[in-house]
Amino acid sequence: MDVVISPHYDVDADIVAPHGLIGQTFDRSHCPVHGRQDDYRSWDATTRELTTHSNAEGAIEGMAEDYQVSSLSSLDFKYTRFRKRSAAPRDTSRLGCHRFAWNGTSGARPLQLVPHLNFQGFDLMGGISERSPEGCAAECLERLACVAFTFITTPRPKRPLSTSAVVSSRSCWLKRKGFEAAAFHSAGTVSAVMPRDPSLRKQLAQCVAATHGHLDACLHLTSNR
Repeated sequence: MDVVISPHYDVDADIVAPHGLIGQTFDRSHCPVHGRQDDYRSWDATTRELTTHSNAEGAIEGMAEDYQVSSLSSLDFKYTRFRKRSAAPRDTSRLGCHRFAWNGTSGARPLQLVPHLNFQGFDLMGGISERSPEGCAAECLERLACVAFTFITTPRPKRPLSTSAVVSSRSCWLKRKGFEAAAFHSAGTVSAVMPRDPSLRKQLAQCVAATHGHLDACLHLTSNR
């Protein structure tokens, strides 16, 4: 399933932060939290069956059992915020979410690929399909409004009934101004920023095109910028 849930009010202004299995994800952190995942490669090809074990561990506060209620009308569970006058959002640092030490440059040159860096949010547009960070960089260079990008390096796992690996169709995310505010550490991403100098940007775009996407061959242009 591919499900999108949007609040009907300004949750960031609520003095009682949303809660529950779904509500807690509106935690104002803009930080991706990944819980336990099952390995779909372990399915039985003979019986075409797979037993899953993951139950949101690591992606929610506590365990799934902590959200059980005694009846359909009950409001009481371990992490309930019903009847509270104020309640802060969950602490995502306890769920493995850590901000990347990014001060706008962090010593990285323009177009230098920084592993495990994820610019969360501030998307210029929806994700686009690209097979490499170099291709993503080329897409960003072609758009003046694109000032950085994040490329998803981890492909989606093979589905049990599929004969080929399923690769995310939206692996390249172009970023607009403000992206620095949401830089996070992520195991499956690589990111880079664009040069601010329009002439350098044009030179890099020409170099990337001339070298058929070999980004490393063009980084010398940024050495003195």
